[in-house]
Amino acid sequence: INRDKKGYALLHIDKYEENYLIPVPNMKIKGVLGGTSYPELVSNNSIISSNGIISEIKFGGKSLLGFGGGSKNSFEARIYRTSAPKDNLYTAKGSWNGSFSIIDTRSGQEGEQYDVNAEASVPITVADLLEQDPWESRRAWSAVVEALRRGDMQGTAHAKFEIEEGQRQMRRDEKARGEYWEPLFFQRLENDPVFDKLSSADKNFFTVDPEGGVWKIKTDAIANVRKPYHGDLLPTGQISKNESMQTKKEDENPGSEQQSPETHQHLHTDQMTGAAQCSGEPTKGIQQMKLDRGPKDILQEAKTTDAGDDARMDSFQDTQIEAFLRAKYQSAPR
Repeated sequence: INRDKKGYALLHIDKYEENYLIPVPNMKIKGVLGGTSYPELVSNNSIISSNGIISEIKFGGKSLLGFGGGSKNSFEARIYRTSAPKDNLYTAKGSWNGSFSIIDTRSGQEGEQYDVNAEASVPITVADLLEQDPWESRRAWSAVVEALRRGDMQGTAHAKFEIEEGQRQMRRDEKARGEYWEPLFFQRLENDPVFDKLSSADKNFFTVDPEGGVWKIKTDAIANVRKPYHGDLLPTGQISKNESMQTKKEDENPGSEQQSPETHQHLHTDQMTGAAQCSGEPTKGIQQMKLDRGPKDILQEAKTTDAGDDARMDSFQDTQIEAFLRAKYQSAPR
């Protein structure tokens, strides 16, 4: 299974006023047929700094069936100045999820030996699942995670299908009305000056999908947006019958006005394409939607929908995998 990535991230270090352009490496899932699947990074990428330093990284791995050499999760890297691209300052080699060594090429001496597993990870602190908004990732995908932990692949496929088909239906309804959804926490930009400047140093290693757009976090939204983010609307497109969160919020803030779903849902009529598909407006059709269409119906729709349908190509690969899982485990004992 191949997953080609076309995005990037920017890291700013306040202390030095430096920017770092970081790519999203392509990934391949190996070992699927053998029953021991694992991720493998397979692309060549560069991390570019505003201080004039570039880290060129080549990811590798085991060859097919283990023939032809190679090591699992391996990489090689070199660090050089943009003014002297052929003169390496440092090189690195090893495993990106294990240990690797860094060599000072000017002296030929091996410097730091870094062991990823020896470093303590920063603990993740999140709110209890029931305190999270239904649109927060951990809660939205909780049924999928629970099914995976049970080893219930049929339940996993069903839970995943329910959310994704609900989102696809929202996208279809929005497109029919000539509308698009404005995300709460992200804003779309026409361009990114920092990216444009840094990527010019090594254009070969950066591929950005222009239709996907450039998205940045709305810092003010993080501080100001209140739960429930979309009223009673759930990620499946259905309306929640559970009023516990609403009641709890009213108890904690007596007399405060609760925003209705319409307050949170900002829809715009526009010709913009490629906007992030993360939520949608509840319509009568969505509220009464029954998720009774099978994978074959979805696949057939994906094949016959007009070529201009933005959602078709984005979801076609996932739909194939989804259909495979549902068909494979439909009759499996639970």
